[in-house]
Amino acid sequence: MSRPEWRERIRQMVDDWPPVTPETYAQLALLLAPAPASAMAPVALSPRARQQRHDARPMAA
Repeated sequence: MSRPEWRERIRQMVDDWPPVTPETYAQLALLLAPAPASAMAPVALSPRARQQRHDARPMAA
């Protein structure tokens, strides 16, 4: 197959795909989106926040 024939074949295959609903498109976008950097970075607590977290823990009996 020559290059123009391949292009035409690819165009036909793409044109024959069923349309994607907005809901499906949104689901695919969520699945394919990169994770935000904040979700991958560890949380650094300030000394004050660390103490507040410690103070909020229930005492062991």
